[in-house]
This record gives sequence, structure tokens and C-alpha cells, in this order.
Amino acid sequence: MALSRGSKVFAVVLVALIGGGLWGINAGLEQLVGGSLPDPVEPGLAVDFEIAAGQSASGVASSLDDQGVVPATDFIDEVNRRDIAGSIAPGNYELETGMDVVDVVDVIQAGPSLLRITVAEGLRVDQTLSRLADQTTFDAIDFQDVLDDQLNRPEEGPLALPGWVPPLADLAGNERAFEGLLFPLTYDFSLDATPTEILQRLIDQTDSVMEAIPSEQVAEAEAAGVSRYEALIIASLIEREAQVDQDRPLIAAVIRNRLDEDMILQIDAARDYAREQFGNPEGSPYNLYEVEGLPPTPISGARAQALQVSFNPASVTFRFYVLSADCDGTHVFADTGEEHEVNVASWRDAGECGEA
Repeated sequence: MALSRGSKVFAVVLVALIGGGLWGINAGLEQLVGGSLPDPVEPGLAVDFEIAAGQSASGVASSLDDQGVVPATDFIDEVNRRDIAGSIAPGNYELETGMDVVDVVDVIQAGPSLLRITVAEGLRVDQTLSRLADQTTFDAIDFQDVLDDQLNRPEEGPLALPGWVPPLADLAGNERAFEGLLFPLTYDFSLDATPTEILQRLIDQTDSVMEAIPSEQVAEAEAAGVSRYEALIIASLIEREAQVDQDRPLIAAVIRNRLDEDMILQIDAARDYAREQFGNPEGSPYNLYEVEGLPPTPISGARAQALQVSFNPASVTFRFYVLSADCDGTHVFADTGEEHEVNVASWRDAGECGEA
């Protein structure tokens, strides 16, 4: 049936009103989410989903929504229906985008598929054990017992140490003997991993990183009087002193240059370690303002780059460094004590924005 002229006008106006209303709804939604609407997520994509220790159910819901697994409100409704909000276990779960909420909650209710542990750089042994306890069902003392067993039975203990590590009795004689040997990294373990297996994996990773150092660099360091274990000690000093990547090879050069010239190292991080361990750093072998050479053990775990530059420092003649007056975490370097004093004065004039 043909429309009259009046009917045609009404139809055009109606379409315009509907279109404008839809545009207004869309614009309003965009305002609510702070911009354009998110693109739909392709379903069926693998998601390695991690629930952090102490993360709330609402936090988990938000993360699931952000990663396109399931809408947050659907997850909360299903969790509340099952009354399991307080029993969601931290760990890693193998999920997919666009899953049915019942399937998602089934997976999470069953528990994680693996145990993921992250060890940060620059931690002492006792701090590392605390982090391991935070991310597992074990207590720090469970890991400490393994280290103590190894100390008490160095030939028959539960751990296998790399051949380049000196006998434990020659080191600190306590848990400090393991400083630097628990490599900082993110690891995946089976859910039934024991404290011994976890610690052994960290030690093995340290050995793997050490073995990856080019043999010619190891030979050059040894010719200069620096063993592989001593390079690990230097790496820990670099780890605790440097805040940016660009400084690490330069700080490594300063340490090696001062060792070559029998200069006392005067490294603040080592003195800080002595204070943390003994209360008073005076008389400690870790107080490098008092003793010559390196401390008896590393002072922390160190990243791979720190170990690499301890073997391959920058080719510079620097012997001094201090934090930059720019307060950006970088250091300024000097050849002579006079140049260094000028740099120190600038740092002090800037309000001593960090430790020298």
C-alpha cells in the first residue's frame, strides 16, 4: 500500500527520533565508561589467570572482566550463590575468554592448576623465605629448616649446591651462606612441590645463569683474581646499589677498578646489610668502610644483568660514584676524589635525595 505524503513525513521523523535516541544511549554509555565502548573480545582465547594472595572476590571479578573471561557481576552472583567468596585460593588458573560463568567458577573452586612464585631482586635470604611463605602453604620456618639441614649436613643434606660455591663452613656459617644463591625470578611449580624442591629450583637457576656467562669472560675475571663466587658477591653489591640499568656496568667497573688498586670499597649497601644483620655495623666483615676487599658472601639476590656486568664491566676508569643531584635514581661517576667531592656537594645541595 502506498504511503501518503503525511505518512512519509511521519515515518522519516520517527526514524530520526529512534536513531537519535540510540545515539544518545550509546553516547551516554561511552561517557559512563570514560570513552569509547570496549571492543568485544574474541571468545576461546587462552588466559593464564592469576589470583593474588589476599585478593578479594570483587577484585577477582574485576580482573576476569578486564581480561574478557566473564562479566564481573555474573561472577559475583555465582560466587555468592555458592557461598565461596572466602575460600578462593590464590594461584594460576587456565581459563579462556568468553567462558560460561558456571564453568569459570567450577575451575576456580577446584583450585589452581599450578603454583606460581615470584622472587624479587635485591632480597636477603630471610626476606626471600618470607616471600616464599606468602605465596605457598608453607611457613618460612619450613624453608629455613631445609637450609639448616644443609648447613648441618653439607655432604649429605637435601640440597645440591653448584660446584663453584665454596664449602658452607668457609662462608658465614649460618643462613647467610645461602645469600645470593636463591635466584630472583618467577617460577611455576606443581601444586605438590616441597620446600626442598622449591629451594633447589632457585639454586639451580642461579647456576644456570652463571653457566650462561661466556667462558672467555669467566677466564678474564679469574685471571684478574675474581672467582665465579666473588662475581656473584659483586653482582649483589651492584643489585643493591644501582637503581637503573645504565648504571650497573659502570658500578661494576668502579668495584673492579677499586679492587685492582687495593682501594677500600666503601659501599653503603654492604654497610646497610651489616646494620640489618648485626644491629651495629662496626667490626662486621660486611662493613666495607672498615674492611678491604669483598664481603664473605653476597648481600642479596641479584638479577642476571648484575651478574653479567660483574664479569663484563664497562671499560672506564671511574673509581667513585654518588647519586645524581637530579634525584632520578641515576648516579654520577668520577675518576678522582676531587671530582667526586664536587659531585657529592651537588647531591647535598639537592637535599640528599637518596643515599650516596
